[in-house]
Amino acid sequence: MEWINKKTVLVTGASSGIGKEVADILVRQHGCNVIAIGQSEEKLQRAKLSLTYMQDRFHCYAFDISVEEEWNNIARQLQDKFGKIDLIVNCAGMLPIINRINMYNDQLISECMGVNFNSMTYMVRTMIPLLRQSNMYGIFNVVSSDAFLPIIGNSIHGASQAARLSYAKSLVAELGREMYVGYAVVGRCKTNFLRYQFGGKDNNTNKYFKKSPADVAATIVKTIQKQHTRALIGGDTKRMYYMSKFFPTLSIKLYEIRVKHIKLRMLDNIK
Repeated sequence: MEWINKKTVLVTGASSGIGKEVADILVRQHGCNVIAIGQSEEKLQRAKLSLTYMQDRFHCYAFDISVEEEWNNIARQLQDKFGKIDLIVNCAGMLPIINRINMYNDQLISECMGVNFNSMTYMVRTMIPLLRQSNMYGIFNVVSSDAFLPIIGNSIHGASQAARLSYAKSLVAELGREMYVGYAVVGRCKTNFLRYQFGGKDNNTNKYFKKSPADVAATIVKTIQKQHTRALIGGDTKRMYYMSKFFPTLSIKLYEIRVKHIKLRMLDNIK
């Protein structure tokens, strides 16, 4: 029997994109009870309804994950309702509008770091006591491939994802003997992560992205099933990883040239 079958799994970013697809697979294919965390109650409810007769396994909790007190409150609620959590799959993240470094204000920097990095630390601190109530438990984090290379116009997102990747690796090192801990680095896929870019209406974008959220989610769940520590998902992710490892200076220049030649409206202000 698969170790994740029938487990109670907390999934962040479960209202849309990769997180929604991960939650869907866990419910439909593995009979899990999913604690679905998202910012929009409306989107969470739509995701719940899409599960039709299995929607009773999808439990919605809408709150701001960048606020520590919100995590403390939700931990108390989950303790009362479930008593334990067997697995966390952390998919939530944000991509701020693409811009030059000097154009980012403190509010946007704080928001991006809060969602992409600080929320991880709050999640771990508040949820480990609930995880330890299970006899087989784990944490899995999803990280953007922007963690590997600084790309022009994407400085704040890249910095927040680099911190996220470092923290994910630290969890493996510190908690790996106690529980299953893993992470996936994911490249571009056809999600709504561009919703901050001109209202998410840059219609030429999807032609540059080949993988669907469902494809990425399926690989994530398989990685967790096999209890692998790391997965690099997508050809662009692997290219960025190897280029950053073997050609760190050249790769930055090559990506700068590539970005400047892509014809997308959202890149106009960095060219």
